[in-house]
This record gives sequence, structure tokens and C-alpha cells, in this order.
Amino acid sequence: MIIPLNTKVLLKEIKKEKKLGSLIISSEPDQIQLIIEKIGFECKETLHVGQEVLLEKYVGTKVDDDYMIVDEKHILAVYEK
Repeated sequence: MIIPLNTKVLLKEIKKEKKLGSLIISSEPDQIQLIIEKIGFECKETLHVGQEVLLEKYVGTKVDDDYMIVDEKHILAVYEK
């Protein structure tokens, strides 16, 4: 289990795929959803688990194929549903 420390946030990448007939077209980097999985104990109260966020480019550390850790200061926006 990964627990982010201080102001770090654990994000899960959800890749969107398009189907065109029997072909599956994998997502491009700008079509990847980033969902907050866990939040460090010093993060602001505006971030919550399950929110979809928008990041600056070229930030974060890949942890697994589907996870990355970023500092909360690199989160630019939260998508509203």
C-alpha cells in the first residue's frame, strides 16, 4: 500500500480508449483522467479522494503503470461533475 506523505497526492491514471469498429484506439496523453486515490496529511482541505484533477505538464513520479505521486502545488484545477 502506498501512503503519500506531507503535501503529496497519489493519483490513479484512467486511460480512455475509443472503439472504431473492431479496432481499439489507445488514449493520447491529453486524454488520460487523473483521479485522486490518497492524500497526504498536510494537503489542503479542498482536495478529496475521488476528484478528477488537471496537472501541470512533466510533473510527478510514476509509481506503477497506473499510479503517480505529485505535490499538491502542481494540481492546477479540479473538474466539477
